[in-house]
Amino acid sequence: MRKRNLILWFNALAILSLLAGPIFSWGMRVAFAADAWEIVSSPNGGPGNNYLWSVAAQKPTSVVAVGSTETNGIFKTTIQRWDGTNWSVISSPSVGGHAELFGVATVPGHNPNTTVYWAVGYQKASSRSEDPVGHIVPAGAKTLIERSTDYGLTWEVVPSVDPNPNPTTGTNTLTAVSGVSANEAWAVGYYQNNNGNPRQTLIEHWYNGPNGLQWYIVPSPNPGTGNNFLNAVDEVNADHVWAVGYYDGSKTRTIILRWDGTQWLQQPSPDPFAINYLFGVECTDATHCWAVGAGTDTLILQTLTLRYDGTSWSYVSSPNQGAGHNALNAVWPISSNYVWSVGQYKPSTTFYLTLGERWNGASWSIVDTPNQNNFFSNALYGVAVVPGTSPCSGGDSWAVGYYVDANTRLAQTLIERYTITPSCRP
Repeated sequence: MRKRNLILWFNALAILSLLAGPIFSWGMRVAFAADAWEIVSSPNGGPGNNYLWSVAAQKPTSVVAVGSTETNGIFKTTIQRWDGTNWSVISSPSVGGHAELFGVATVPGHNPNTTVYWAVGYQKASSRSEDPVGHIVPAGAKTLIERSTDYGLTWEVVPSVDPNPNPTTGTNTLTAVSGVSANEAWAVGYYQNNNGNPRQTLIEHWYNGPNGLQWYIVPSPNPGTGNNFLNAVDEVNADHVWAVGYYDGSKTRTIILRWDGTQWLQQPSPDPFAINYLFGVECTDATHCWAVGAGTDTLILQTLTLRYDGTSWSYVSSPNQGAGHNALNAVWPISSNYVWSVGQYKPSTTFYLTLGERWNGASWSIVDTPNQNNFFSNALYGVAVVPGTSPCSGGDSWAVGYYVDANTRLAQTLIERYTITPSCRP
């Protein structure tokens, strides 16, 4: 749904070591039976690398995670579904060549009676030469949108629009999606023309327009002289939609755009660091929103959180772990005093561990999130909460990502769930 799913377009500075081997053993954080995030067994769709980039939840028996899976060097979309007992791989439409899904959302979001999921990403007919970590989509890609109308059980490709319709050296991709009704949804990302110009923001709108109910490209600002990326979107209502990302110019700065019902406008956004990125955004209503990402003054990335109070966005300090990079990739506010954010941090010079943080209404604090192994990288890229639940009424909070297997050195899916706190028990 209203993602976030972050999804992260992690800058090369922060991803160079994600698949690196071990230099020394690092103690793995352990999840306990209560008041903790726990790893839940999840399948892998292919024999190669497997990634989960985003998660959305409709009800306790319908949670969907999306990403990519590799077989013989070819990346295909992967869709997994939780039925209340187990995670299983769901058939995803074949689009030929390479394809990945970066964002997934329920529509309308936070409604336990909804049946619709949207998922977005890219498809590419020719060979793929770049590693997917960081979602750096190769040249020749076109946008990909898929939809399920039966709680995530079956999926179909829905035609989308490409600002570069015949990409050769250019590209088109969608990174996130959000919506409030069967006739109202938004998808964001970026595109690049074949002339080598910088990447530009891309926003598509699903509505009943001049040619009927379909996806339409809507003009969006590009404040940077270099690349402009949109990484997340959240639709609160038809007249209140947020999209966030970052742009390159003399410095790398945050982008926050707002749809006011008529047009997309850039909003003032804090840049507390010399280099700033936003990867996720989510709101509880029109006056309470959070955006998360990373920033740095010293080439070591630190967590970055921004809060919207109905009037303006402001910077809120958030903690970091370890001496290396920290980044928050996704956020999900349950209420004004209960907000989840997930990502990864780098305790050494070689690998990453999962990072979880919680806002309690006054400050952010680090929450224990487990790792699948203590030798190679683990990261969380998406977080979602089942509508109508909270940690004190079922604890249906989910986070997804991947870890690198210590034996095969291949990325494998990683799914975690938050369990009920002891203080909430009768």
